[in-house]
Amino acid sequence: MKERLVRVLELPVPAELLWAFHERPDAFALLQPPWEASEVIELPKSLEVGARGALGAKLGPLTLRIEAEHIAYEKGRSFTDTMLRGPTHPTSGPERLFSS
Repeated sequence: MKERLVRVLELPVPAELLWAFHERPDAFALLQPPWEASEVIELPKSLEVGARGALGAKLGPLTLRIEAEHIAYEKGRSFTDTMLRGPTHPTSGPERLFSS
């Protein structure tokens, strides 16, 4: 049986503003928690299907490469990514839905 994680988060901003943030070229980097020892290796070019991003996550003296690819996209409404390489490979991330 395949499991799926669904998380709902209500934010006090219009969906259009939140979507615009996720479309920023630097959004991937801005979403990295400051307490995590990680660095952006590759920024995704967009949220569209096929766009890829990569992080280097520090694990002691080692750097673990984590790669993800967008696998679904509906402009202004949702996008979904999947982990191509990383500690729990392969896994699909939650679908990000935006509604007003």
